[in-house]
Amino acid sequence: MRQYLPESSASNEFLNIYSFEKASPPAFDPRFFATIEDAIRSRFKITITYRAAWNQEVTERTMHPYMFHYSQQSDTWYIIGYCELRGDFRTFAINRIRTVSLSKKHFTVQKTFSFDNYIAQAFDQIHDNQTSNVAIRFSPFQSQWIREHQWHPSQEIDELKDGSLLLKMQVGALDAVKRWVMRYGSEAEVLEPQELREMIKYELLATAKMYEDVRVQKVESLSLF
Repeated sequence: MRQYLPESSASNEFLNIYSFEKASPPAFDPRFFATIEDAIRSRFKITITYRAAWNQEVTERTMHPYMFHYSQQSDTWYIIGYCELRGDFRTFAINRIRTVSLSKKHFTVQKTFSFDNYIAQAFDQIHDNQTSNVAIRFSPFQSQWIREHQWHPSQEIDELKDGSLLLKMQVGALDAVKRWVMRYGSEAEVLEPQELREMIKYELLATAKMYEDVRVQKVESLSLF
């Protein structure tokens, strides 16, 4: 930030006014940024090898990088662009890129692409073309923090008489919403869609079974003595 400020503001006095939490070391090669930025500015395709988060599969992809996107929620840099392998727009976390090379082949940004629309169909950086009406009720205790943030561009908040609130959104990627809601445990209840309720129910039953199995194994091991 300081390098872009006027000389008079770039002195040590700047740090007497602003304080920044020290960032954790990047989990990627910083040179990736320079290569990708060159590609975005010059509209050059890039080839990347990428490790998917959900199954750890590593694939090689040719993509048209449109722009960088930084998520404060996950403290992660992403690239948004068109993926030739999938034939659609995708979001790639830079810390999951293993290699990147700059091509000399130009691409043209598709006129139908809208960054705002793309983000509106995503949740926690996971994108889905199909959106759902999501409604989540948060307890009075948790509501005091939920109402302080903008979780999604489409969100609406209904305040309830008991101090709880109802968070409504039109989002895709229900699996990403599931993982987010489960952070709050019994302080959050999904009211709709039913599909999301079932997803969370299945996850909770699987988790309960896992802990039940651990308890049984512990009891059995103790019975040996």
